[in-house]
Order: sequence, then structure tokens, then C-alpha cells
Amino acid sequence: MNNSQTATANYESPPLDEVVLGVQFEAIPDFTSAEIGAVRSLFSGEFPLVQEQPPLTPQFEVFGRDPGGAVLPRISLERAPLRSRMWFLSNEGNHLVQFQEDRFLLNWRRGTNGAEYPRFSGTSAVFLKNLSLLDEYVSQTRGQKLKYNQAEVSYINIIDMENLAEAGDWLRFLSFENQDIETVAASFSEVIRDETKSAPFARLHVELSTVLRRDTRKRSLRLGLTVRGRPTEIGQDGVGAFVKRARDRIVKRFGELTTQKASIAWRKIE
Repeated sequence: MNNSQTATANYESPPLDEVVLGVQFEAIPDFTSAEIGAVRSLFSGEFPLVQEQPPLTPQFEVFGRDPGGAVLPRISLERAPLRSRMWFLSNEGNHLVQFQEDRFLLNWRRGTNGAEYPRFSGTSAVFLKNLSLLDEYVSQTRGQKLKYNQAEVSYINIIDMENLAEAGDWLRFLSFENQDIETVAASFSEVIRDETKSAPFARLHVELSTVLRRDTRKRSLRLGLTVRGRPTEIGQDGVGAFVKRARDRIVKRFGELTTQKASIAWRKIE
């Protein structure tokens, strides 16, 4: 079994609650709200339900250096487009496409129906297929392809436990033994470098917080891992390569951050 196959089925029963694959691109030239209907028609077969949401602010991973030569983590935020972000949802609500004039994302959400995650191979295939539909639409109406400037992959996990003091049993970097813990909040980021040029091109962001489950009303831990950066290759091939590499980095880091008890509970496949 090759590395990608091993990573794809790394856990039989992971605590995965949501997966997001996305790209950011230069705003579609002269895009107007009158075109929303045409964009909707691209996805209506699989995603017939529509919701309107506030727009996302453009984000760019920026790599600078301090006088000592260390890489300084920065995310550059720019003014959001004026128009809305549209959600196109599947009938069961577990999948949705997000679109605005400079952003396209695909979400899988476990939801209240406890849907089984279709695994990365299936999710990425749906993402790239629908991104191709959008890219072709822009090509036909503007005479140019989408110009991607960032891509991202996020894995959101909800880790249940009887008491937050048990967090160290699940996560290697926490230890709350014999403490009455009410809330947890932590975050850190890591630089990802190109293997050949050793130049930074993306970051892994790890965020940990306390959440209250709607079904059980128990406190749980939300562990989110996001890789964001600029694809090193142009076009959709570059996006596809980026999201695969990002996903592999997330799975590897998730295994390093979690304990042996977690591996047994989630049935890790060696």
C-alpha cells in the first residue's frame, strides 16, 4: 500500500466533524449579482438548496523575516468583496458549496444525521469536479481561467470526553490531571516548506477550543487543523496537488498530536 492509500484510511472511526477544501482567486472581472442564477445552475443538480451568507475576507499567508532571520507568521487580510457569499447545499445538508466572486469552497459536515465521512478521495473528487465547472464558466464568459492565489484544507474534529481534565488522555500536548477544567483555548502555527527549494509556501494552523455539544450538552474539545498557502503549480493541477499534500500533512500532524488511547478508540490503521 502506498503512502496516499495509507493516509486515506488512517482511522476507521475518526472524531471528524467537518472537512473544508477551498481556493481563493483573483475576483472574477465585472461579476455582478445578476450572474448568481447562472452560477447556481452549475451546481443545482447536486446542491439544490440555497442560502445567502456574509462574504469571507480575503486571506493571504505572508512570509517575512525578523532581523535574526526567523520566519514570522502573518496572515494578510484584505477588504472583503461587497457582494454576498452563496451557499449551495445538498438535500441532506451534509455537503455544501460556498461561492463568492473570489472564493470557492466545498464543505462536508457530519451534521445531526451522523453521516459517514466519504473519505478524502471522494471529497476531493467532488471539490475538483465542481471547481472545474466554475472555471469553465469563467473561461466561457471572461475568456480566461480562474487565477488561484491561495488554497486551503481544514479538518475539524470534536473529541468527546467525560471531563475536560481527561484532555491529556487524548492530546499529547495537554496535561490537566486532578484539575477542575472548565474551558480550553490554544492555537499555534507551523511553516510548511517546499521540499526542493526549502522556501515557505504554506502554514499549518492548529486551533483548540471548548465546545458544548448540542445533542449531549457535554463539553467537548474542538481540534481544528488547517493548511493554507499558495499552490506551487498553476491551474487546477496545482490546486489538486496542494490539497492532497495539505491533507497528508494534517493527517500526519493529527497522529503526532493525539495519544495511543486515541489511536485505539478511533481504530487507527497502522
